[in-house]
Amino acid sequence: MSGHSPHPPPSDWQHEFKVAVSSGQIQAAKAAIFARLKAKAEHPPSVLERIALNDAIHLLRMLRGEHLPSPTRKTTRVSR
Repeated sequence: MSGHSPHPPPSDWQHEFKVAVSSGQIQAAKAAIFARLKAKAEHPPSVLERIALNDAIHLLRMLRGEHLPSPTRKTTRVSR
């Protein structure tokens, strides 16, 4: 393909994400991930890139305070 794609090459999202996170720009980090996810149909990610995307999404959730609930042990009393 000789045309210019409107989406950045797959590895560019990682650089944009790192720059955004290091400067505290959460929305820009989110936009970098979103742009790559939109481009997945044209340029499917490799296994390593899928891992990087998952790690980036996890880090973004941590930075935004969207922690997943941790499993807690609940004791239930049974009436007899």
